[in-house]
Amino acid sequence: MSDKDFFEIKRDSTSPSLVRELLDGEGNPLPMSEAANVYFSMGTPEGLTQIYRGACEILPDGRVKYDWQPGDTSITARFEGEFIVEWSRGEEQYVPSNGFVVIQIGRNIRPRAVTVA
Repeated sequence: MSDKDFFEIKRDSTSPSLVRELLDGEGNPLPMSEAANVYFSMGTPEGLTQIYRGACEILPDGRVKYDWQPGDTSITARFEGEFIVEWSRGEEQYVPSNGFVVIQIGRNIRPRAVTVA
């Protein structure tokens, strides 16, 4: 697995953003100047959808950026992510074309309520 296939963040974090260069099935960069919109979706292998079509920003260098929203990283788990490119000519393309970007949300130390008897 390359670093392009894996992203790690702690629970409840909204930074750093997920930034990726989107590649076709042969490893060539997609022509993002021809994209109308890009979205990010993330879920578990068991079918729990955590994010569905969250809007991404197309950066000037052709990479895409998803800014985590409050609640996106609230569950400690290993997720599978994918980008959906809506081309200006009306087609959709799911990236990566084979497999997923693995998103590992790690635990953090959060205060717990303590009951004193």
